[in-house]
Amino acid sequence: MKTAWLPHPAHPARSDEFFAETEQRQSNVRLTLAGIVALYIGLLIALDVIGPPLEGILLLEMVQLFAIALFIHWSARARPGVRHWRRALAMALDYGNTAFLIGVAGQTMTPVFVVLLWITIGYGIRYGRRYLLIAMTLSQLSVLGVGLFSPYWRELPYFLITVALMALVVPAYAHTLISALRRAHDEALRADLAKSRFLAQASHDLRQPIHAIGLFTSCLKRSGLNQDQARMVDSIDRALNGVSALFRSLLDVSTLDSGRIVPRPQVVALGPLLRDVADQHGDAAHKAGVTLRVVGSGLSVRTDRAILAVMLGNLVSNAVKYAPGRKVVIGCRRRGGQVSVLICDSGPGIEPEEQARIFEEFYRSPRHRRTREGIGLGLPIVVRMARLLGLQVALDSVPGHGTAIEISGLEPTQEVAAAPAPVAAPATALAGMRILLVEDHDEVRGATRRILESWGCIVEDEASAHALPRDCDLILADQDLEDGTGGECIQRIRAALGRPVPAIIMSGHDAAHIADELPDKSLPILPKPVHPARLRAALMAQKFAGPAA
Repeated sequence: MKTAWLPHPAHPARSDEFFAETEQRQSNVRLTLAGIVALYIGLLIALDVIGPPLEGILLLEMVQLFAIALFIHWSARARPGVRHWRRALAMALDYGNTAFLIGVAGQTMTPVFVVLLWITIGYGIRYGRRYLLIAMTLSQLSVLGVGLFSPYWRELPYFLITVALMALVVPAYAHTLISALRRAHDEALRADLAKSRFLAQASHDLRQPIHAIGLFTSCLKRSGLNQDQARMVDSIDRALNGVSALFRSLLDVSTLDSGRIVPRPQVVALGPLLRDVADQHGDAAHKAGVTLRVVGSGLSVRTDRAILAVMLGNLVSNAVKYAPGRKVVIGCRRRGGQVSVLICDSGPGIEPEEQARIFEEFYRSPRHRRTREGIGLGLPIVVRMARLLGLQVALDSVPGHGTAIEISGLEPTQEVAAAPAPVAAPATALAGMRILLVEDHDEVRGATRRILESWGCIVEDEASAHALPRDCDLILADQDLEDGTGGECIQRIRAALGRPVPAIIMSGHDAAHIADELPDKSLPILPKPVHPARLRAALMAQKFAGPAA
């Protein structure tokens, strides 16, 4: 059974933007209504209800209507946004033509009164209170003009009064309902953003002690523990990995909700990316008895590498978790003119009734709630990130035979991807490396210093963004310092030393958001909690990359 989740357009972050960018939609409605009126007039002509010279007058009127309506439509597409002159022209066209058709053609154009009511409500809903008042005024002037200049309609004053009242009362009531809906929408949006800010801050604050515990655990493993103690430390380490994954998911969700993630397309070589993702999950696969295999590929695509890596990481993590002792294969293929990435496992598969729900936030299969970690955020995050990149996610699963998840829609390119970072050398290569550690959290600073010294590094630490400049081989700084930022601290120390000292930023906040704040956009960012192996690899990559540019 195959189920596809196609990305839906995300709503703008602010209600004002959502209600303002509507001129193009209004122009589409105008062309649709003009087409319906034109068909109606054509029907009347075909039935000989209307004849010369009125027939010619109405046809000329419709040609003029379509010409101006098409110009407004083109202008709305070429120059989107709020253009008051365009709105004024559109209102003059709508009300002028409606009044003319009703006034000239008499009773045969009675249905066009519905258009008068429709466009009045439309302007009020799309453009707000000010335009509603203008539209209601123009509707009354249109009815008054019809009554004054059309002999036929002067004989039906009560009908005109009824139409005038409808053009006042119905739009006003509709606007009252829409205003209440808009207030509710804004309140819900504010509550959602407040929740996202709380999640982001709580996730950051809790990551600090977890980061410190992880580093201390790594140090404990090296301290000559007996067998029983080593097993307990391994259990602590596994629990910490689970908590770390949870906080990564919460931070991803809060960042997506805030709208701060902006894709940065670049050329991505899929072969190295897939191998990196597999390497990151190699230990988990080994512990679960999973055979994790990558099908090599020379394809390159243009997309945001970091976002795609998170998506693939979540999918591989799920495959390893739910297919213990089985095989998991990661690969890619061409599909038409595009490229797809697939993660396939030979696990137990997913029941048909569950397949439509596994991409819902916080949904977990009843079969695995007691036996598997997680809170059901990994796959929803994949779908939401796919929307950002304009990609599609599809699931194909057969119970008892396995599951395949496909990310499709990647655009291939012949451009050459940037060279990968140098391969990390053995840990002893860090011996003698002078590191300036800037971290204001005491436990994190102590744990980081201890693990660095266990690798042979010479460490000096500071708790302030205004740390005294000193000669060193690398600066390792937390971005979120009490009296400043790590990026500013690095910039100041580099200026004082007169050379671009290699540096690494650590942070418990979203890496993409932090990158926008850094004076040096090329600084590598390690999200907390940082696994010691990843920290070591980052240090060696900086050491063997040579001086910063």
